[in-house]
Amino acid sequence: GGLMASAAAKQSLSEILTLVPKVSYAIAYGSAVIKQDGYSGSNMVDYIFAVDNPKQWHAENLQMNGYRHYSALGALGPSAIAKIQGWGAGVYFN
Repeated sequence: GGLMASAAAKQSLSEILTLVPKVSYAIAYGSAVIKQDGYSGSNMVDYIFAVDNPKQWHAENLQMNGYRHYSALGALGPSAIAKIQGWGAGVYFN
């Protein structure tokens, strides 16, 4: 058997997906997703969202959530975010 996320982690991911624009798929990882034996630190969850059109997705996300999901880069708007996201691995991390 592989690693499986807890029911609470699956519910949390489902709830997060209602707070952002539509994604093609999402991945959650971290100590709150799959419990680690012997780990007593704080629980952490990170998300990766795959989207078909990054510029459109960032525009919708900025409209829905303002700048709270972005560093200062958010002030440059969705075109700049998508352009920078296209560099390297094609991933925008915040």
